Amino acid sequence: MGADQLAAIRPALVEVYDAPTDDWCATLEIPGTDFWVQVVRGTLNASYPHTGDPLERFKRLASQLPDVKLTDWEADTYATFSHGECSPRDLAKAVDFMLLLLLGDESADYELDVTMQQM
Repeated sequence: MGADQLAAIRPALVEVYDAPTDDWCATLEIPGTDFWVQVVRGTLNASYPHTGDPLERFKRLASQLPDVKLTDWEADTYATFSHGECSPRDLAKAVDFMLLLLLGDESADYELDVTMQQM
């Protein structure tokens, strides 16, 4: 987990949670890869280039976010999780963790493209 990545992730999450409506989404993508995480209030949706159970691969999410539940997934495509209320800092750490697992290197430094959109 790098300070640069958290510094890029956290403001986008604050913007999603401070928006006047629940229909804002932050998409965080690692350029040059197919790895991304989308954040909407109470939900994380991530690319999932695997066939096995996402809860097993992302099991540390349960220790980072309250009430994490796998709500939907499709093998080799995406995994969607709901979660309880948490701080932007904790949520940013969870997003960083997911991106590092997708990269397959928990010590990787990575660039990040962030886009905001109203759905």
